[in-house]
Amino acid sequence: MATRAKEEKTRKEPLRQLADGRWRFRIYTFGSKKGPRRLFTLPRGFTRIQATARYRAELAKASARAGRPLPRGFTLAEVAPDYLRFLKDRAAAATTIQNVERLFTHHLIPAFGDRRIDTLGPADVESWGARMAEKGYAPGTINLGSKLLRAVLRRCVSWGWLDRDPLPAHSFRPRPGTGDKTDFLRPDEWETFVTALDDELRWEAYGRMVRCAPQRLNPIVYRETLRAALPVFRAILFTACRAGEVVALQWKDVDLEAGTVSVPMAKVKKVKLIPMAPDLREVLEARPRGTPGALVFAQPDGRPWDVKLLRQRFDAIRRLAGLRKGLSPHSLRHSAASWMVAAGMPLVAVRDALGHSSVAQTARYSHLDLSSLREAFDVLGAVQKSARRQSGATTRPSVVPFRSMP
Repeated sequence: MATRAKEEKTRKEPLRQLADGRWRFRIYTFGSKKGPRRLFTLPRGFTRIQATARYRAELAKASARAGRPLPRGFTLAEVAPDYLRFLKDRAAAATTIQNVERLFTHHLIPAFGDRRIDTLGPADVESWGARMAEKGYAPGTINLGSKLLRAVLRRCVSWGWLDRDPLPAHSFRPRPGTGDKTDFLRPDEWETFVTALDDELRWEAYGRMVRCAPQRLNPIVYRETLRAALPVFRAILFTACRAGEVVALQWKDVDLEAGTVSVPMAKVKKVKLIPMAPDLREVLEARPRGTPGALVFAQPDGRPWDVKLLRQRFDAIRRLAGLRKGLSPHSLRHSAASWMVAAGMPLVAVRDALGHSSVAQTARYSHLDLSSLREAFDVLGAVQKSARRQSGATTRPSVVPFRSMP
């Protein structure tokens, strides 16, 4: 009897309910005691039946990782956390993870969350895209969601959770885009942007809007908050980097003596070494120096910049400057590339400055500045008006001789 009681005491229930009503369980994530264990705490509101179903689903996924047979029935909502964890383990860029989470939360989970992943097909993606288009979503958003769904299912195949890919390549058509969205600021627009906060007349009108906003912001404090983001925007332009790469720069990446900056590019997992131009040096030397591991660009309170917050600050200054919608912090990277091309820099040099892997990615910037093309097409009208024959043109009329029928 004592032995049996001891065995029952040492035996642990797979599911345990906490005092606040939440359910908790722990499993070996790779289906073996040799691997790590993970603790799951379910949100409030789960019944015992729902908690048991979740426990069995996680246990089945752990068994699949160990190579054992996997019972079918996983839904997209159950697989999404594993895919996000996979991206984090692969050290994906923070902006990539944020975009994937947003697509899951707002689009894919509401549409396919309760669907088994082995039942999804091309027709489901096509009908979902049509519904998204009816709601007014851009083709780019729909295509990103479709690509993410394909990537998730391919990953499930590689994990052994699916026998085949339900969405093979070219099984559905991407939605046609609305044209090239590569937008950039002209030099005069950039000057208006960086000086907008110093224009008292502009700010007087804008400050009244800020004061009447639902947040009841203090115009003086808000103006300084916007001004604190300008060094980041200048650095994006003068380095031709992405916003996430600039805000992640540390002082160990900056060599003021050698005049170089090493920019880790998380998106392509490479490091870009760029020379420090005078304008960039002026921005960096104005920053307070810190330890090698300290951020070069941090908020006034010491917190790191968030890309989403930078976008909000950029939009506020853009509205103050009276510039068009559609511009974003990433437009500054486009501006750097287009200005280089307009100045006559070879595409190979622009490719290296941007960190592209091929010139084909950089070639689109060669068409952004239409001034040279406009001059070329203006020549056509000038020649037509002058009624002058171009050199090399034939002087004989091109008449096809008539031949009688045999």
